[in-house]
Amino acid sequence: MPQVEVYFHGLICFYSNEDRFGRRDFKTAALFVDDPDHTRALYTSDSTPHGTNFGSIFTNVPGGPADAREGNFQEYVPHLSDTSVSRSTILEVKPDNAIPLYLPKGDLHAANLYQYKGQFDLDTRSVQRAVCRISLLVINAPSNFTFYLDSTPVQVTGHPWVLLYNGSKKGGTGTYENHFHRYAYLTNGRLDDLAEVTDVKQDEYDPSHPGDKFPASATVTDEPYGRYVAEVYELLRTIEAGIPVINQTQCGNSQWP
Repeated sequence: MPQVEVYFHGLICFYSNEDRFGRRDFKTAALFVDDPDHTRALYTSDSTPHGTNFGSIFTNVPGGPADAREGNFQEYVPHLSDTSVSRSTILEVKPDNAIPLYLPKGDLHAANLYQYKGQFDLDTRSVQRAVCRISLLVINAPSNFTFYLDSTPVQVTGHPWVLLYNGSKKGGTGTYENHFHRYAYLTNGRLDDLAEVTDVKQDEYDPSHPGDKFPASATVTDEPYGRYVAEVYELLRTIEAGIPVINQTQCGNSQWP
């Protein structure tokens, strides 16, 4: 069976049915945050969007789980269960609160990193880290590999990749405007139980020092992975042309636990 690369960008949480302190080895679903400031779509390699704001998504390939043990995926895709990311009151993620895609068997990777580190501010904690911009699931799929968006089939043709997108053309600061807070919609918690995430970029305001700006940028050396990651990145630049959100770590993927 041919190898297909399934890329992910935006507010999407890679999920396994574990508690806060559970194992992190495998993921069974990708959960799309349903939020009015974000647009869901599937893009094929001809740059065509399909199923805009779909309400359901599945494939014709049996369920996984997907292997999440790759080191960069573990390091660069934030864990919602980490103490720098959520308060200890966040005990579960609920797939019924999201639009789930049950993942085929394959291997998860961090395919592309944001240009700047993200700063995660929660209560008195402030942590800076590199953050994944585009995640990747590599699978072996049949030649008729098909997604179904609200039951409408979309077959993977052309180059063997797709982009699953849940992106926004704006971002902001504070509990109600910073997009990373919105992962709380998937949980048992509130918006302010999740960290505020800010690019560590010169002249951006630093939430850990109200009124002050970052004196310098904390840039990241990218470690691209995937045969088609460059094509996907260029597609994202087209989708979000002129909009800085492509470089905003608040819109990155996440994982549970």
